[in-house]
Amino acid sequence: MKKLCLLFSLLFAFQCLAVGNLDLKVAVVCYNPWMTNVAEITRARRLNATFGWPNGQSMANDQKSWWKEATFGMVKANFVVVTNLDIFPLMSSGKRFNQQSYYDYWKKGETDKHPGGSFDYAHFLTNDVPWMIPAIERGDIDQVWLYGWPGMNTNETRLFGKGAFGCNSFGFGRLKNDRMFMMCMPSIERSDTPMENFGHGCEWHLGGAFHNYVYSFDNGIDYTNSHDMALFRAHGSECTDNVNIGDVHYAPNSVRDYDWGNTTPVMSYADCWYDYPNMTNWVPREMTCADWGNGVNYKHKIWFFKHMPEKVGLRRGHMMNWITKYMNFNVAAYPIGSHETIRQEDVDLAGFFSFEMKVPEGTTQLVVRVKTGLPVLCGLRKNYIPFFDRYQQDGFVYDDLSLSREKEHTFTLTQDDCYDKGLEGRWYISFGSAYGHGNVVTSRPLNSNTFYTVEMELSPKPAPLDGTEYVEVTKPAAGDIYRTMIEPIEWEYKAPSDGWRAFYLSYSTNEFQGPWIDICEDYYYELDKKFSWNTFPYRQVTDRAVVRIIAEDLHGHNITNYSGIFGISTDPIPEPAVVIFALAALACLAFKRR
Repeated sequence: MKKLCLLFSLLFAFQCLAVGNLDLKVAVVCYNPWMTNVAEITRARRLNATFGWPNGQSMANDQKSWWKEATFGMVKANFVVVTNLDIFPLMSSGKRFNQQSYYDYWKKGETDKHPGGSFDYAHFLTNDVPWMIPAIERGDIDQVWLYGWPGMNTNETRLFGKGAFGCNSFGFGRLKNDRMFMMCMPSIERSDTPMENFGHGCEWHLGGAFHNYVYSFDNGIDYTNSHDMALFRAHGSECTDNVNIGDVHYAPNSVRDYDWGNTTPVMSYADCWYDYPNMTNWVPREMTCADWGNGVNYKHKIWFFKHMPEKVGLRRGHMMNWITKYMNFNVAAYPIGSHETIRQEDVDLAGFFSFEMKVPEGTTQLVVRVKTGLPVLCGLRKNYIPFFDRYQQDGFVYDDLSLSREKEHTFTLTQDDCYDKGLEGRWYISFGSAYGHGNVVTSRPLNSNTFYTVEMELSPKPAPLDGTEYVEVTKPAAGDIYRTMIEPIEWEYKAPSDGWRAFYLSYSTNEFQGPWIDICEDYYYELDKKFSWNTFPYRQVTDRAVVRIIAEDLHGHNITNYSGIFGISTDPIPEPAVVIFALAALACLAFKRR
């Protein structure tokens, strides 16, 4: 019966999740020198083979598949560079290992052979891979996965660029690149840890946006009096009556660090997060480590990320696609259109909130107004989100920053007064930090939520859509039969002069009557690409299916269009009685074998 319940819960979760589509351009770099000059080695081997460790490329392939699983297909890691470096890296001591000294250090335990210090990031980026920063600035690379080994002394994750802030390590901004990027740096002797590295980076990044760390996890917190990140991370070690997902080191029933294999049952609200942002009438269910991989590190992290919200829109001020907010942090901001007012209530202004504005050609003035219930800092920046006042930050990044906390902030830009950036293009505004920098925020009341409003006005005011703009679904066409996820959704679109910024895809198996099941919700998907199903209709046969697309222009105007009526032909969902009979038969077979 538990297996039957699990089957139905998984089917429900798969159907109700709506995900984005993040194509992540990754550079995979491996320090893996040949060990040909070691007295004890008789044939040529690379470092990883010498010690019986996997190579970085195979670990990267695993990471790629784990991210796809952890995000229901949303994160698609594309390897644009995969390279081995046949050298030992420079350490902060100014020295390096050589082949013999590393063999003696690790194989023989001669710790005095370590050259001293930690990994020299600046030397790596300017000398070992000098092409990396220019490629990141051009947008050819979004993220770096660097594979090392014991003694290389890298961080698990780190942010680089102007204004880089804490991401499980101090921000690194001295290379002055405008476009920030993250490096994930697993060690190849621990092949199950890459997702743990990413998990810690996520805790720091989202923790900075929510100021999560100021809340204690006790039985008094729920969705009414704490922000969502604090509730998400509540686990049984500190909050016995209100257990949710936990964090990277603590599963829902953990009693100590790394206790992911604890078999003790726990009543947890974890799977209720699949219904986010609906947070009322939640009912916990009994869970054990079998739900998150029986203590296997990477499986627990996949389970952890699977429960993160992946929705379009705002809840209590924050974007509801947490994965996008984490992995696409340079530009992951809620879009606001001209002469549109966004007001959010019940917002914890200790956190940070960001909005994107698109200024079309021909605009003569941009005015942005922010009003809040508590005094906040506020910053404006061209092309990227302004980051400021984050913990362990290496400088601020902004084009204009109000250095005093106020309840009202107004920015007025013209062609002649736009910080020499040019008025046309994307601008980002960010505000928050109502309680001060760093640990000062710990003195704020538990439930101190209030409101904010954000307004943007363009002159001249953009005209609404006139009916000639459209996004037309061309595949599936009327009469098509779809059988697998390989068959994509395609469309043609005639863009308004300043483009589309968002779309929502859903399907119905009842023609135009609904209910509509989400395929994708995303503000960042590129509309000139085909779309592969993330959640293909599971085991259905129908000739009445239709796909709906809702696209939005850069000023909040939207259009809706539909595909032709097409067919879906996959294996039907078994009837409950059939499932019960099959499970009973399997149970009898297992009993006989015993």
